[in-house]
Amino acid sequence: MNDKRFTFKMLGVFLMESMNINPKEVRRTFWHVVGGLVLLILAFRLPEILAVLLK
Repeated sequence: MNDKRFTFKMLGVFLMESMNINPKEVRRTFWHVVGGLVLLILAFRLPEILAVLLK
């Protein structure tokens, strides 16, 4: 249970993980951020979209 990488992450020090990043992880993280933004936009625009569709 003495995982130093986990401890560094919890302290906000990402140096150890930043040295081990590969392109697949960067793409995955990027698409998660994009997906989250799209969901937020849809959540705020949902009343307008429903009003147009149910007119």
